[in-house]
Amino acid sequence: MASEMLRALVAELLHRPDAGEGVLPEHNALKEPASSLTTGICGAVISGEPCRSPAAPGRALCPRHGGNATGPRTPEGKRSLGDAVRRHYVEARLAQGWLLPTEAQRVAVRALKQRLNGSHNATAAALKLSRHGVRRVLAGLPLRPDESSLLERWLGAAGARRNP
Repeated sequence: MASEMLRALVAELLHRPDAGEGVLPEHNALKEPASSLTTGICGAVISGEPCRSPAAPGRALCPRHGGNATGPRTPEGKRSLGDAVRRHYVEARLAQGWLLPTEAQRVAVRALKQRLNGSHNATAAALKLSRHGVRRVLAGLPLRPDESSLLERWLGAAGARRNP
């Protein structure tokens, strides 16, 4: 897109009646040699030396000098990125031996938190888990093996108290 606009600008400058035929400006707005538009070489001037890296596909500059990515802009793109990050997090933790909480564990922790007036800290103290462990259970994210065993022990003890 930017390279097309640059080419159009150069073509316009070359064929302006007041500029004379075949007159090419010494430098364009990106301070790169005009030949870089056709050679596929970046040509961005760094410390007086033009960059010799190949230009990115469809662009006039290499990835290093073409500007930083701005990330997703639309709600769908942001949601897609969040899903990909979450998926990577879950896969990496499961590969490290972490365990997914069961639905019964999630329901029990949610009920305990509700009984404790929604207090996240009180829930963590009652379960002897970290606040992050409680957050992971409620979100259905993987738990460290020690957190999972603490939760299992708590559920076993809670079940014994409910069924005398």
